[in-house]
Amino acid sequence: MNRSAICIKMLMLLKARGKMNTLELAKELETNPRNIREFKKELVTAGYNIQEVKGRYGGYYLDEDCLFPSLKLTKDEIDALNESRGIVDSHPEFVGRDFFHSGLDKVLCADKDTKSMMHYYVNQTGLALSLQEYNMVQTVQLAMDRKQSVEICYQTLSQKDVSTFLLDPYEIIHYKNAYYVIGFSHKRNEYRTYRFSIQRMKQCKLTDKRFLRDSSFNVASFIGKESLIKASFIRFEILVKTEFIRMFKEQYWGLDFKEIKKNDGILCTFMAEDPNKIYQQLFLFQDKVKLVAPLDNKNEYCRMVKDILHMYQE
Repeated sequence: MNRSAICIKMLMLLKARGKMNTLELAKELETNPRNIREFKKELVTAGYNIQEVKGRYGGYYLDEDCLFPSLKLTKDEIDALNESRGIVDSHPEFVGRDFFHSGLDKVLCADKDTKSMMHYYVNQTGLALSLQEYNMVQTVQLAMDRKQSVEICYQTLSQKDVSTFLLDPYEIIHYKNAYYVIGFSHKRNEYRTYRFSIQRMKQCKLTDKRFLRDSSFNVASFIGKESLIKASFIRFEILVKTEFIRMFKEQYWGLDFKEIKKNDGILCTFMAEDPNKIYQQLFLFQDKVKLVAPLDNKNEYCRMVKDILHMYQE
């Protein structure tokens, strides 16, 4: 291959696979590892933002924030496209339905912000899942991403028999050493919470039935003294410098994570229970992030940082 073809293939690899090190790229491109840096320079000269991560687990990755920003879908556009699936499915006479779904999948796949975050709330770490439980969690996560119902075989501790029903999964939550799914039960015709446990959930299968997520659904309504999650959650707002948003999103922050583009960065909002854990994670990012709200937590965090600084100035 000539240099142009190699550069194009390198760009495609970074786009498709994410971060790759020099040896991995050299193997795929069938070239000497010493040439990779030169190919990277040519791509940067052409206007592509190829970033390099130093260290043992480093490599190159494509910063897609600079790739055709005008083609980026907004959240409202993504929601509208996802809702259009249900509209099309409600018209079985439409002969191009399968082509519509495959085409829409390609559009959403091409937009970098449609990659979902795991919908887990984790208040403790180290919980061991059995292989069957882990597979059921992954099945529900996939169903949430695709807006598809799951068929669940479930038996409560008070039931003698196992019941089978459809569930539209909305949220996966980890609370008090157990995983739960919150969703709309077609059997109960209401939102219910079910536990991932081989003693209760006997089977979980993905179905072809698609659903429209209720825009009025609010996970906060399942948090409180009368709900499964009895903790008190706080809605945090954190401003992140744009160039560090990828690193920021590698961390788990909380429930209902959202991003809003601002002139001076990306405003990230989410719900979390323990402010001290949020403070610890914020401290790792130093001046790359700024706690904006709530004001009480912002003031508390500022006092902590000032106390640390004062201690070292003495």
